[in-house]
Amino acid sequence: MHLAAAFALSACSAGIKQEYDPELDRRITRMSGNVVTEQVCLVEHSLELNGAIVAEAGGTTYMLSAQSSGPAYVRPRTLVLRIDGDALTLDEPLPQSAAASCPDESGTNTNLPMGGQPPACVYMEAYWFRVTPETLRRLADASEVVVELQGEEGTIQRQFTPPNFERFQEFVALHVPPGDGS
Repeated sequence: MHLAAAFALSACSAGIKQEYDPELDRRITRMSGNVVTEQVCLVEHSLELNGAIVAEAGGTTYMLSAQSSGPAYVRPRTLVLRIDGDALTLDEPLPQSAAASCPDESGTNTNLPMGGQPPACVYMEAYWFRVTPETLRRLADASEVVVELQGEEGTIQRQFTPPNFERFQEFVALHVPPGDGS
């Protein structure tokens, strides 16, 4: 299994998943389904922000996975997190995945709930950014978080809701060791 496959977009419910790849001796622990500001419909882009930990022989890497879906690709280049008013800018996203879901011949997009009629296609992208354990702890402990995904084709801005904080708090409490800020 490749790292890209582990972060593939899915319509799964929110939770924490663990996967182990014996060929690479790699364990991946990740959040999934953490939609920031729940969307009522797909008129605009939806955005997920999920924490992830990749543990392998060479060490442990902490990441944020930013996943968008909507009527066009965003092609993100920068993730800006405004945590209690302080801006943290993350550049240089790691390899990503992208896919389009377009209507079938009947004009219905079979990947949408309840047979909804979306724009011509729904474009999904996953980008991930390296972070420190402290960044994950700050997201969990914050009282306000604004997420801004800036891309070549536009910007998506969303604000954390109580469920987003609860999901990060659970992930950090279970999987991110306490630390000195590194």
